[in-house]
Parts: sequence; C-alpha cells; structure tokens
Amino acid sequence: MMIRDDLYYFDALPDHPAPEPGEAATGYLSRLFALNDTDVPSDLTVPMPPKGRPIHVSRMRDMPPLSSRILEDLTVCSEERLRTTTFHHVVRKFLGPTTRSRSVKGFLGSSIAFTVRYCPHCLSDHRYYRLIWRFTAVTGCVEHKRLLMDRCGQCGKTLPLFAAHVPSGICPACRADLARWDGAAMAPDEQTALADRVADIEFLMTPHACEEGSGDTLRAIGAHFRHLREVNHLLPHEVYARLPITPLKSTRAIERGMLQRSLNTYIVYADFYGVTLRHLFTATPAEDVVPEATRRRQDRERATLHRIQRTLEDLTLPPILYSKTEAAEAVAAHLGISTSFLSCPGVADLFASYYRDHKVVP
Repeated sequence: MMIRDDLYYFDALPDHPAPEPGEAATGYLSRLFALNDTDVPSDLTVPMPPKGRPIHVSRMRDMPPLSSRILEDLTVCSEERLRTTTFHHVVRKFLGPTTRSRSVKGFLGSSIAFTVRYCPHCLSDHRYYRLIWRFTAVTGCVEHKRLLMDRCGQCGKTLPLFAAHVPSGICPACRADLARWDGAAMAPDEQTALADRVADIEFLMTPHACEEGSGDTLRAIGAHFRHLREVNHLLPHEVYARLPITPLKSTRAIERGMLQRSLNTYIVYADFYGVTLRHLFTATPAEDVVPEATRRRQDRERATLHRIQRTLEDLTLPPILYSKTEAAEAVAAHLGISTSFLSCPGVADLFASYYRDHKVVP
C-alpha cells in the first residue's frame, strides 16, 4: 500500500465493498484487510477528540473520530456512511456536537462490551459484526430469538474487536467457525422486552434532528422524567429507594437536564417509568418544563402532602374531637406545620376523605 507523506494519504484498498447495514467500524476494517490479505499499516491512524491525538485504527473501538478522511480514502466510502459504523449518532444525541474523548468513553464505557458479541445465526446469514451487539443492554437477537454469545464455542476464548487477517465469523485463536453454534434460546418475556430495547438502540444510532442541541434535548428528557414521577405520585427519594444503583442526587440531576455518567442510567430510568428512549427524544411535551423555583416549591408541597397522608393513616385522634377544625389542628400539631397549609386543594381532599371515613362533624 503506497503512503504519500506530504498528504498523509493512503491509496484505496483494491477490494473495498461498502459497510453492511449496521456493521461496526472495527469489524468492517478487519474484514477489509482480511479480504485484501494485506497488513495494517502501523501509521494508519485517525485523530480522536478532544485534541486530535492520533489513534491507530485497531484501537478505535468504534468510537467516533474527529475526522475520517484517511478512512474515506482507504475505503472509498463517504464520511456520513462511515459515521454510521461508529457510536457517532449516539454520542451526538446526548453529548452534542462538541465532545471530549474522556466524556465519550465515560458515558459509553459501562454500556458497551469491549470484546465481540455475536449471534451465530446472523453470522451464518451475513458475515459481519453488528454495532448493536456492542451494547450490553442488547442481550439477544430479535430475529433468531437467541441470546448473544461472547466467546468462541470451541476454545472458550473472548474475541477481540479488531483482528486483521481473520475473516469475520472466524475465531482468531482456534479458527473455528462461529456460525456453527446455536446459542441459548430466549424466554418469551425476554423477547418482548428485547424488541423494545433493540428499537431504542437503533434509534440512537440513526441520525435525528435532536442531535443539533443536546442541552435542550436533555432538559426536555429531564422534564418528562419529572412529569412521569409526579403522575405516579412519587418523590425523588422514593425513586432512589427503588433504583439504588444510582445516587439520590442523580434523580434530581437527571430531571434538571444534567448529563448522567452512563447511557445505562437513562435506560434504567426509562424502564422504571415504562417508556422507550425513542419516545423521550421525540415526544417530550414542552409544557412539562417549569422554572426551577417552581419545581422546588412543588416538591416541598408534595413532600408535606405525603407526610399528612401518612399521618392520617397512622394517627388515632382522640374521640373528644368532633369538629373538622379540631381534627386539622391535631394533625398540624403532630407534624409541626401551620394550619394555613391545610387549605391547599390536595390537602383538603385528603381531609375530606378522612372526615367521611371517621364521620367527623363540622
């Protein structure tokens, strides 16, 4: 392969088919070099964010580079087409147009696998590795209803993402055909959940208008999460109690539109509220966005309302109380709050129900 030092230009590989739909960049480049039976140049690098530090293509791990010019020349493929083989569109949706390498790795790090995962039946049909198999939230294959495998079925070794001179679907260690195995069958409920998960990840990997401004998008997603919490009559600490994998401050931060540490955090919250990620990106109601001061006031009022409800359920009032006023004063005194708050609509409804149940007279 000829290298021109003045332009840092690589001639195109003689055999350069375009990436298959959904193919991963590392698998695509490995496949091309194996197809052409040629060595990978030691100086075949791409500039990575934030400062354009060159990284050898074997270490890209499907992360989006700052520029793919060298790969465009090598593969005779457009920049946009090559972007679809990386996590480019996932990163843009959450981190926006300007990203730092450390932010990208941190955000995706716990959400992706760093060795090959595969469906043997898919490899039998089409010999290439899918980018979607990198996401740990995708546990199986929707089409073949089998769990993904992460090791060679013959030697038991993990499979590197980049393996020059080894055709896709072949174990680099023992040369076994990975399409020979069957994979464990998925339960029916797993198949249903996986279908939604795959649709979400495919949406994240596809270009969308929301990628132009991640700040507004994340704030809209946060407002939607807050709306879902409120319609389910939950307080932030109650969400945290049910999702102990995230700190309490994350519940508040995600509702304020602050970027979370991991993609999996958004997946966990969406699952908790029973919504899809694609819905959060495309159908977040603007009316859910309210000023921060209003949010805090509403949270305080909701917390007090929750305390009053618990008190009314647990507190046994003296039988000598025969008026609504005396009953309200007893509850307020027990909680240490002013009776003026008892006139709020939500509190009034709680007391009205209590009066009916206990036959408290005016």
